[in-house]
Amino acid sequence: MSILPLCQGFGGGPQVFAWLFGGLVFVLLLILVLCALLFLFRAFWHTGRMYRPIGRVEVPPEQILARRFAAGMISEEEFHRRLDVLRRHETPSGT
Repeated sequence: MSILPLCQGFGGGPQVFAWLFGGLVFVLLLILVLCALLFLFRAFWHTGRMYRPIGRVEVPPEQILARRFAAGMISEEEFHRRLDVLRRHETPSGT
């Protein structure tokens, strides 16, 4: 039994371009599917550091100050001094 009839399509001519075009289309579709899966994974994964909310998230100044104090970036005296300044300059809500 000969395998020659099975290989006749690879001899050259227009068939080679059809195989190359088909392979190129396959690779492009594979990339498209992988990008879509990555987008869906990132869009619906809402835990840990993967979740990044859209837009700006407002963090109260007191919370930022408390984080800096907890991290040891400022002393206790500096924390209380800055906290007093923040509370003195707060604008009442509704005005």
